[in-house]
Amino acid sequence: MKVEKRNYYFTKILECLLENELVTTKDIAEQVKISEKTTRTKISEINEYLEDNQLGIILKKPRIGNWLEVDEAQRGRIRQIIYNNDELLTIQDEDERMYDVLSYIFKHRKKEIITTMKLANHLYLSTPTILKILKDCEKYLNEHHVKLKNTRNDGIIIIFNESNYRNVLKRIIMRSSQTKAIEKNIMDILPGIHIDAVKKIMLDVENEWKFEFSDESFYEILVYYCMAIHRCNKGTFKIDTKDYKTLEQYHEYTFAKAIFEKIEKAFKLKFSREEIHFLVIQILCSRFLGEEVDFENREILKRYDAKLIAFTNELIDMASQILSTDLQDDSVLRNSLLNHLRSTIFRMEYGKPSSNSLIYFIKKEYKHLFRQMWSTSVLFEKYFNFKITEDELGFICLYIQAALDRKEQQYKLLIISNQTNSTTQFMIQKIQKMYPEINEVKVTGSHDFDIKRYDDYRIIVSLVDLSIKDRRMLYITEFLNEDWIHDLAKKIKDLSLTSDMETTIFNPICHQLFDPDLIFKNLACKNKDELLKIMSKRMTKKGFVTQEFGNSVLDREQATTTEIGNGIALPHGNQFYVNEPKVAIAILDKPIVWDREEVDIVFLLAMRMISKEESKQAQAFYKEYVSLVESNEKLQKLKNMRTNLDLYRYLIR
Repeated sequence: MKVEKRNYYFTKILECLLENELVTTKDIAEQVKISEKTTRTKISEINEYLEDNQLGIILKKPRIGNWLEVDEAQRGRIRQIIYNNDELLTIQDEDERMYDVLSYIFKHRKKEIITTMKLANHLYLSTPTILKILKDCEKYLNEHHVKLKNTRNDGIIIIFNESNYRNVLKRIIMRSSQTKAIEKNIMDILPGIHIDAVKKIMLDVENEWKFEFSDESFYEILVYYCMAIHRCNKGTFKIDTKDYKTLEQYHEYTFAKAIFEKIEKAFKLKFSREEIHFLVIQILCSRFLGEEVDFENREILKRYDAKLIAFTNELIDMASQILSTDLQDDSVLRNSLLNHLRSTIFRMEYGKPSSNSLIYFIKKEYKHLFRQMWSTSVLFEKYFNFKITEDELGFICLYIQAALDRKEQQYKLLIISNQTNSTTQFMIQKIQKMYPEINEVKVTGSHDFDIKRYDDYRIIVSLVDLSIKDRRMLYITEFLNEDWIHDLAKKIKDLSLTSDMETTIFNPICHQLFDPDLIFKNLACKNKDELLKIMSKRMTKKGFVTQEFGNSVLDREQATTTEIGNGIALPHGNQFYVNEPKVAIAILDKPIVWDREEVDIVFLLAMRMISKEESKQAQAFYKEYVSLVESNEKLQKLKNMRTNLDLYRYLIR
């Protein structure tokens, strides 16, 4: 019950007792308009308050009534408390008194010997009451793996490991949901913390990332950072190095680290690697478990990661059933969704929903898929207890559509033959009847055959020995011999085994680098400076980079050229201005002179290589980017894409 409401009832009961020499519990209940049982409970609480503050006592006699046993001075003091507007009656319940005792212990434990007498004097309570409260404190701390002991020489002490210490302290500080009360508790229990400075740093990072915490999440994480400052280098954490790799995959890691870096600079502190990992684990797992996480329990992190994998598997299974298409074996889809969902879940659980500016086009282009996939939203409630927004669901639809495209991959077949037209037509009909996955068949002669002109044909059947070594080639000596049908079947099977590898442009670990909003189709620009400002501004607006990123890109252009040939430029900015690694892509409506050469395709890189996971992602991108830009066929596909959504789908397929 709220303090104001409780105090109202206490005031009314005291007024009844002051105005009547003897009053029954039933009469009090009728006047205050609460049950007799509740009235008896509140009379007992008021009596305890009066005794603790030397204000008299409430006596009662069964079947007779209740009366105040007070002298005139005590009676006057009670009236003053009731009627003085500047001194409202505040009678704490048992939990509030326990939290007050715990706050005092945590605040003063290193500064002085804390005794029962000191607590009684500080809180204006009797010694028996304090001893009772200490029992409650001991039970409460035990539940959170912290021990409380009342020793003869050292007074009241607590025994803990650092992880459990911070978890229970966070609960004490956040015992109220009111933001002012939380800030007051921080300043009281963690004296010396410049709370406004920490809040400003968190707000600055929010603005840079274009991410907005919910109020509850903001103060929860504010408390963790204030504790980190207060406890910097005062406690140690144990973490298995095997967990580093798992942690650094998550969006929470780079976000938490960005705040830590600013705090280090502002407060002239140096946090350990374990300090960052502790906070990331708390953010990741506390809501999953419904409580704070024991940092030294490695199974916790494994359980969370396993939960995300199980969620992704069930999402794919549900999509397969809804679409009547088996997507279970699509490892590209699974890994892409895992990488994407790591940031989605963070934003949904801790922030306010972000908008997807392309949702209108997604719903229009893939309206049937979008409607079908909406039913998967129940999984987000089942696993993470939040409702997915249609903006976030739009991105998931794009990954599913890319998987459907891979599933429906068909083949173009080329026949090299000098046979008569009727003979060749018979061959074509037989192929199309037996192999529906071959959707296009073309015939050409051998006299002017140039294999470079047929890059987009998956199978090339030749009745002429051309001595060309290409894995797409299938040489047959006589098409009337049925053996060639079996050879063609084997060729199709071999090609299907490597289909995912060939149709996938980038490793799934790279898919999170792309965003439809960072793809510019048929962009008109006069020069590279204008183009780079447009691309950098979009990245900044989305929160992927800070304001300084754009200038760092232009500075790098002054130092060295970034044109790499084949009409392509690869500019990039300083990694220290990157919040979240991304790649922006511009396909120009007509080439512009970069430095010495003309360029019509530009990849602007915002890469971070601070963690091992980021380095792995960057290395995978550079490796596969080379094969993309060296293929004229693939570059032409980029240019021919109708919209930025089509290009995005091509990159993540």
